[in-house]
Amino acid sequence: MPPTVIMTAVPAQVGGVKDIVRISPPHRSGSIHPVILALCHELGIQAVVMALQEQVQAISRSEITVTCLEQFSAVIVCQDMNHIIDQANAFASEHLEIQCGGTSEAVAARIHNAGALFIGPYTPVAVDDYWAAPGHTLPTGQTARFFSPISSNDFVKTTSVIRYDEKMLRDSAADIVRLADVEGLDAHAKSVTIRGE
Repeated sequence: MPPTVIMTAVPAQVGGVKDIVRISPPHRSGSIHPVILALCHELGIQAVVMALQEQVQAISRSEITVTCLEQFSAVIVCQDMNHIIDQANAFASEHLEIQCGGTSEAVAARIHNAGALFIGPYTPVAVDDYWAAPGHTLPTGQTARFFSPISSNDFVKTTSVIRYDEKMLRDSAADIVRLADVEGLDAHAKSVTIRGE
C-alpha cells in the first residue's frame, strides 16, 4: 500500500539509512502499482528501475524490449562491491558496463568473465558495436567463463610441433611414464621406456 512506502522509507531516511530497497508484490497486471512507483521515485528509492521504465518508453522497439526485460531481466541488489564482482564473474555476461566512478578501472581489473567491458559513463555498448572495433561478436549464454570474443585466431589453423632428442627423452622419461601409468595407458608408457632400452 502507498502509505506503507512512506511509513517505512521516511523513518529509515531520517535514521540515516543510505541504501533503501523497496520490495512490492506485483499488481494483477504484473506491474507495480503506479502510485507506489511514484512514491518510491519521490523518495529516491530503486531510481534505476524508474529510469529504465522511462527510457524504455522512448525507444522504437519498446514493446518487445519490455517483454524481454520482464522475462529475462532482474535488478539484483548486492551487499557490497566484492559481492557485485563475484556475481558479475559468475554470471559471465557478454556485455558488462562498469560505472563506479573513480574505482571503475580497479573494478574492471577484477572482472575475469565477460565478453566485453565498457568502463565509465561515456562508454556505451554502441561504441563497441559500431566504432571502437575490437569486435562485438561476443560469447553468449554465460560462456564468457571459457570463451573469448571472436578474433582472427578463430580462423587460423595451427599445428603443434614437438621435437625431442635422446637426452631430452631420457631426462623426462620417468615423469612421462608415471603420468601414463596414472591414466592406465601402458602403451604410452612403453612407447617411452622402449626407446630407452
